[in-house]
Amino acid sequence: MNIVFVSHYSGAGGANNELCLLVRQLIKSYGHKVYVVVPCEGWICEELKGECEVVVSPVRYHRWTENQDAKLMSLRRIVKTLQNDRAASMLAHYFVDKSIDLVHTNDSITIVGAKLADELKVPHIWHMREIFDSQFFMKHTYSEHYCNEWMKKAKTIIAISDAVLDRYNKYESLNIVKIYDGVKKQKVRENKGIHDPLTFLFCGGTSIDKGFDHVKFLAKKLRQEGKNFKIKVVASCNVDEELRTELHRDGTERNFEFLGFVDNLPDIRLTCDAMLMCSRAEAFGLVTVESMLSKVLVIGRNTGATPELIEDEETGYLYNTEENLCECVMGLWHNDVDEIVERAYEYAVANFSIDKVAEKINEIYKSV
Repeated sequence: MNIVFVSHYSGAGGANNELCLLVRQLIKSYGHKVYVVVPCEGWICEELKGECEVVVSPVRYHRWTENQDAKLMSLRRIVKTLQNDRAASMLAHYFVDKSIDLVHTNDSITIVGAKLADELKVPHIWHMREIFDSQFFMKHTYSEHYCNEWMKKAKTIIAISDAVLDRYNKYESLNIVKIYDGVKKQKVRENKGIHDPLTFLFCGGTSIDKGFDHVKFLAKKLRQEGKNFKIKVVASCNVDEELRTELHRDGTERNFEFLGFVDNLPDIRLTCDAMLMCSRAEAFGLVTVESMLSKVLVIGRNTGATPELIEDEETGYLYNTEENLCECVMGLWHNDVDEIVERAYEYAVANFSIDKVAEKINEIYKSV
């Protein structure tokens, strides 16, 4: 088949990382010809270079979501509609002679893929990868009725977890299925157990949406208890003067290592004893599964899709409050977690391989 994927951004991140994994597997296993559409130049253009054609939209299109407190909504709707319609029309002109079989939108926060499929008169598959309202405090730019009408046009909507499925079940007449994300084989940590200093990985940067406030609380508590620890923070890190002052006041500035976006996350993960998943409403948790496959203990917040991936005290630890998180971590100095880590590894291997995910999605392609 000739397939167009549409992404809402061009940078590195969970949704685009999963897109790259899926695209590569679809090409390798089924021989599909794939195009990836992005709104602007960015990381993914180089990442997929030589593997498929990445098409930068002639007109930069916009998300159909806003911050909850966004103003001038009528104006925003007009501007976004004009820009998105123009982008869809120009992209359709580009693809019209390429015998496109279907369009696959890679996320829940752009409508351009749906409009492109409409213009090309081909089936549309819509991958819902975010719980954008409860996790990022966002809302649709348009009325829920308008959004529902566009989502109904999709031949199939794919939810990446039960948590995402629940968010979209409120809409009418959607053909929606659940398919967990897939993960490629990871480097495995051979140096088992808990070490000194106890080293954590946190992949949410300094974002409160990802739970950095919980990480700061934990660090302050561990410092007060006189524990020897290190927290490696990956992704978007806004270490401004206010944060530096707060960490200095708590005495934890030397316990943090802010790494920002990295190209060697698997290697960094192998140097850590545990991974903290503190997101307030994670839609799936790619880094959770990657950690399980690397035999790194996961301590996750009991929200979103995280409890779908972790069974408390069986394949990791779940916590509900900041104090509860501290209790879980304090226990690591006394508990043997090797059996938990092994069970988590076996569970992840059996349930989250990218080839199985690609097979399920290819069956959807054939059905439409």
